Amino acid sequence: MSEKKHLPVPVRFNKENLVRTTSVVGRGQFAISYILGKIELDNGNHSFKRRHKSPPILIKSVNMNDNERCFKALRREINILEDLRPQRHILNLIGACTTDIRNRNLDLVFEFCGNGNLLKFMRHCNPSSEFEFDSIRSTVTHTESGPVLTLTRYRLLQWCYEIAAGMTYLASKQICHNDLSARNILVTFQWNTKICNFALAQKQQGQINQPPPHNLPTSVLPLKWMAPEAIRHLKYSEKSDVWSFGVVMWEICSLGDVPYRDWVVDADFWKTLSKSQRLQKPRFATVDMSAIMTLCWEYMPDNRPNFSQVAKSLKRLIKLKEKHGRNDGNNRAVNIHHLRTMSSQ
Repeated sequence: MSEKKHLPVPVRFNKENLVRTTSVVGRGQFAISYILGKIELDNGNHSFKRRHKSPPILIKSVNMNDNERCFKALRREINILEDLRPQRHILNLIGACTTDIRNRNLDLVFEFCGNGNLLKFMRHCNPSSEFEFDSIRSTVTHTESGPVLTLTRYRLLQWCYEIAAGMTYLASKQICHNDLSARNILVTFQWNTKICNFALAQKQQGQINQPPPHNLPTSVLPLKWMAPEAIRHLKYSEKSDVWSFGVVMWEICSLGDVPYRDWVVDADFWKTLSKSQRLQKPRFATVDMSAIMTLCWEYMPDNRPNFSQVAKSLKRLIKLKEKHGRNDGNNRAVNIHHLRTMSSQ
């Protein structure tokens, strides 16, 4: 079956429009490479130039001559992102180069986030002193390798809320991410977060759980972030993404520690989770934050909150922090019983 030459994307570029300014800055699964670049337009598309003013870009590039599975993953990513409006906490797809799509060559063009992925960024940051950790303001220390952000609990709360807000938008569009983790969150120059990497994402039909459109072996699936029903039956939904979000919260509140570090994680990991064994409260989480994680890890999907409920709870914690500053560390700002009741409705 022949491929369509053109895919429906926001802006379609020719190869000569995409100037690669650096070598590969990262690699994903299979044959995917991440390359920094810029856009050069000489085709009279002045409206695009006025809107974007030649911003730095991230080119997600793949030569697909020997990897059909990866080509389909990028096609799927375009199909997911093409219908989304720009959203503050989702990585914006600017366009794609599809001129050589018949030969399985495909470039996706994204906005550039200057601080890389959240996992590496957190591991590079400094936690503030115990006295300062509950303050509102983050500080920056300038080192030989560049500026280093000193983290506060307020910043961690903001990141959790931003990701939940982005996932709320995806859920409203009936999109499941299916690979939510700190490594798939990017950090902007302003230290805001954006959800990226939609290669495993899918659009849901109503409320019906569907297996993902891939045949990946268990060895490459993100089992540590997957809900029990996703591991056991490959059943994905908003509620399986909520489980993954709980693990992301744990990563954030541990400043990038490895979840389930000493656990046996394999295709039978769901059996361990069915026995109510869960990650312990991370070092930098408050009681409220830990309680939200616990609700995200309810074994039965219907007992978990949805993303709108999670985002509202996190927003409430942020407002309390802004009102009371460092003195609110473990106050019960979130009515956990109310949140649990809402999630069961």
